[in-house]
Amino acid sequence: MDIPQRCQEIRAQVEGELSATHDEEARTEILVQGLYQLNDLVLAEMGKPGRSERYLKGQSAALDLIVFLALPLVRVKSGTRDLVSLLVEVAEGCSDPVLEKKLTGYAKQVLSQSQREEGAAQGSSGIGWYIAGTAAVSVVLISYLLLSLQPPKRTSVLSRDGGPGARSETTVSQPLEITPYRPPVPHENGAPGAEAPAKRAMKVEMGEHLTKIKVVASQVLVPVIVKNGGESVKVTLLLDTGSTRTALGEQFAAKLGVDLTRARGSLVEVADGRVLHSKLATVDVVAVGSRALPSFELEFFPYNGSDQGFDGFLGMDFLGRQRYQIDVENEVIRWF
Repeated sequence: MDIPQRCQEIRAQVEGELSATHDEEARTEILVQGLYQLNDLVLAEMGKPGRSERYLKGQSAALDLIVFLALPLVRVKSGTRDLVSLLVEVAEGCSDPVLEKKLTGYAKQVLSQSQREEGAAQGSSGIGWYIAGTAAVSVVLISYLLLSLQPPKRTSVLSRDGGPGARSETTVSQPLEITPYRPPVPHENGAPGAEAPAKRAMKVEMGEHLTKIKVVASQVLVPVIVKNGGESVKVTLLLDTGSTRTALGEQFAAKLGVDLTRARGSLVEVADGRVLHSKLATVDVVAVGSRALPSFELEFFPYNGSDQGFDGFLGMDFLGRQRYQIDVENEVIRWF
């Protein structure tokens, strides 16, 4: 059985059980058991992170299931200490950095919310045990985070399936940093004078594929061309290594001839905690500069990013299949 099918079966089972009860404690227990099933039947079977289409589909399905199971628990903060411990436990057994980041992010969110409430409630009866308990859980979480590999950093205003950032030379499992590109400078012995570095820089650039980008407030904005059925649109996407999928505002679907009424449904989580319904549809080509991927599944969601300067997100389903470097100083992506 493949990972997407397992995720679908777990979700269907949980949805069926949730629909049969309105008791909050019972619903919480159903979601908790779903997280344990996610851990035992999905995360344990995913294997080593990779960039194959099969792996990325499994990663995407697992990320959807994490959002579906964990987000309701995070919102109600049911059993704060136990919930943080559970999320950390599941994250600890996860070898995928994108999924691990999502789980630890939820754990940190619960801790942050509970600590803010503690500050507001100081002096009230019974607060001593709660502060002590939360502090103990904080130590567990912080210790885990220090021992873990650092997940990719995010710079997006939206926190999506996995969850933004930018990467110098990237694979799915490596952390990412944006660093200025500096061409190699020849040795002083025999150096042809002040013009040598400029000549060397020109040789490097001439031999590489480049894509012009914009870097605004540490956010990398990338020009992307999407083609489908003879139609083509040029959009600006935020480079987002925390996102499993590449996503586009749903207003572009009609321009590309995509019928969203027939598209597969999914969910996208935004920064304020809301979960929006989205649609998944395959387009003919998604291209960034000289790099193009055919038969590409895009996520369309309710978003008008005109005020923020970008139309969606360039996620790991595209970036994870490339080797590249972000040259912040010259505002280009260098493809290898």
